[in-house]
Amino acid sequence: MEEIGGLQSSDIFYDSNDLIDRIEKVREGKFGINVITRTEGLRKKVEELLSKENVDGKFTFENIKKALQRGEKIKVKVKRRKGQIEDGWRIDYIVDENSCMVIKDEYEYKKEESASKIISFEELQELNG
Repeated sequence: MEEIGGLQSSDIFYDSNDLIDRIEKVREGKFGINVITRTEGLRKKVEELLSKENVDGKFTFENIKKALQRGEKIKVKVKRRKGQIEDGWRIDYIVDENSCMVIKDEYEYKKEESASKIISFEELQELNG
C-alpha cells in the first residue's frame, strides 16, 4: 500500500496511511467494511483477506461471529447428504455456540431446492481447515 502512495476514487484521494488505518480498524472490528473504497477492487480484496484471516483454519464461534458482524461473506465447503463435498456455500448466521446455518451462494441457489443446512463448527473445521 505504501509503495503506491494511495488511491484516487471518483471523488476523493485516499493516501496510503489513511487506507492502512481504515483496513486496520476494519480488522479490529471497529469499522464496517464500507469504509474501504471500492477503487481498484480494494474493498473486495480486503474482504477476501479478512475472511481467510479470521476463519482459515479457525472455524470457531468467536471468529465466525466477528467476521459476520463485519458483514463478511465467509465462503465454505459443505458435505452433502450423499457424502460429496461442495464449494459454493457461505455462512449465513450462527445458530448456537456449536453450529451455524450455511446457504448456497445466490448463483448456486437458483440451481437447487435444498440450499441451506445447519452445520457444526467442528465439521466446518474438518472440511475447510
